[in-house]
Amino acid sequence: GRFANLPGLLQSLIVIRKLIFVLWLLLLPACARSGGTPTPTGSATTPIAADATPSRQTTGAMARLNTPTPSATPRPTMTPTPTATPIPAAITAGDQVLTETGEITIARVSLPADGWLALHAPAADGSTDEVLAFTAVPAGTHTDVSLTLDPLNAPPTLIAMLHVDAGELGAFESPGPDAPWRIGDGVVVAEISIEIAFERPALAVADQAVGEDGIVRVASVYAAEPGWLAIHADAAGEPGDLLGHVYLPAGLHEEVPVPIPWREAPPALLAALYADAGRPQRLDVPGEDPLVQVDGAPLLQAFRATFPPDIFVLDQPLIDGEIVVERVVSDGPGWIVAHFDDDGELGLIIGFAPLEDGVNELVRIPLVETAVTEQLYLMLHVDDPPLGEFDFPGGDQQVRSGAFVMNPVPLRLAPGNSLFTADQPLAAEADGTASVTIPLIITDIDAWVVIRADVDGELGEIIGQTWLPAGINRDVRVPVDAAAVTPTLHAILHHDNDSDQEFDFPDGLDQPLQRNRRLIQAPFTLLTP
Repeated sequence: GRFANLPGLLQSLIVIRKLIFVLWLLLLPACARSGGTPTPTGSATTPIAADATPSRQTTGAMARLNTPTPSATPRPTMTPTPTATPIPAAITAGDQVLTETGEITIARVSLPADGWLALHAPAADGSTDEVLAFTAVPAGTHTDVSLTLDPLNAPPTLIAMLHVDAGELGAFESPGPDAPWRIGDGVVVAEISIEIAFERPALAVADQAVGEDGIVRVASVYAAEPGWLAIHADAAGEPGDLLGHVYLPAGLHEEVPVPIPWREAPPALLAALYADAGRPQRLDVPGEDPLVQVDGAPLLQAFRATFPPDIFVLDQPLIDGEIVVERVVSDGPGWIVAHFDDDGELGLIIGFAPLEDGVNELVRIPLVETAVTEQLYLMLHVDDPPLGEFDFPGGDQQVRSGAFVMNPVPLRLAPGNSLFTADQPLAAEADGTASVTIPLIITDIDAWVVIRADVDGELGEIIGQTWLPAGINRDVRVPVDAAAVTPTLHAILHHDNDSDQEFDFPDGLDQPLQRNRRLIQAPFTLLTP
């Protein structure tokens, strides 16, 4: 009885289901237009519930699917790939205060490739060839780039310049392949003004009269480090013969006394400051103690000195009726006068020669030969107006030292021969040969100076010779065989027997000269340059 209405109930459920299906078909297009998921094109397949019983009946009508037409998918917009902008070559630098450390800082440096940053000194002609400092700079941008230069040689203006690294990588080659970095026709540079903020070495010396004590006084010297104050002969603006020197600790020094051999000194002198870079408190010049440099130039100060009236003469033979005086110092124009010997007293005047103010060298005095004695005396006289006319005793009186007349200087005219040598480096000549120099040779006959090698302190082979006329010969150059020289050499005088200027030894008569049966010879040492 409970299942009597079952068929009718099932039939009602089927009708309800069909109504729901039709309603779904009607609502589906609306869902698609409002953003629902589109149904693929083609015939729609009616979904069937998993628990539904298939029906053998068909509906009287089917709703047609409203399938939307698909639209084309828009292509994505292409974003262009960015191109890298190259780093420009540039320098940014400001003015600097320079201390004794010598450090210069460049604010900003940029390079598109590896290169160099250099500091140049501008020359008077506008060139910048002199490089004072440099450092490698990798590609990129860098700040506070530091370089160190010699603070004593820093000019008031620096040129900071970029260079390529075109030669050997990592080696700065300028001048050379590492040329300045160019942009177009220009060079990448920056000008830097320098303010010196430390005490630099300096010296001051004035022209002065040097007394018989030979003291030269240098007004002031500032040494940044321990060193040497030296006095040289002025050789055309360069240090010549070294005359005197004193050691100076670092600091300021005033009225510095330097003794010199004033009888050998010229009136033109140079004061020079050296660093004590070699052996401590030992002047190594020439050698390891260099001249102190300031602004790229050695610290030198030229000055002139006047000396007391003086005569320096060597005993010598009388040659061609005249004598030669090595050096005479005259205070103003004057005269040098020769007297014969009158039993130990001044005899009559037998010769005179004019003098210029200051130092006179190699003064020749013609003599009255018939009045010559073996001993002569030399005196200095002033040259009173009329100048250039020797009118003693009426005028041109003898030179006085204070209240007293200067003592006469004796000179012997004894015949004889002598020579003086000096240690020296072997000189290279332009033609590839070598030579040595004998400073002074005095002979009373024509002669030869012969150079011999040394063999355990004894005379070795002859390696050079030069002919000499009778008289005083100075700075005699003797060519030698460079391959045969020894550390010690010997200079020996030989007679030119027939004065033919042909060296005849050992088979000829040009034998060595002797005094008291001893050879007239002098050894000397070859110095290492």
